[in-house]
Amino acid sequence: MKQIDELKLQNSTLEKERDFYFGKLRDIEILLQARGGEQNEDPIAQDILKILYASEEEKVQVNGDGSLHITSSADVDTKGDNNNNGADVQME
Repeated sequence: MKQIDELKLQNSTLEKERDFYFGKLRDIEILLQARGGEQNEDPIAQDILKILYASEEEKVQVNGDGSLHITSSADVDTKGDNNNNGADVQME
């Protein structure tokens, strides 16, 4: 019974933390949308939105120079195939 109570407390704590960070990300999204959204000419704002809107299947990597590299899981699956049609997307 004690272990169940500990797991319930841990689950509750994790849910609160998840909700806290989700709220922060949502606030950032709203702020960027209010300042022009995807039409915002600020490259940092555009990159932040690309990260926020990347799907679960997309892997986002921030390179050492600050540029973004976004690859979808379908692209990764076709890496060994010569017919990936330029699947890697370099976004700067």
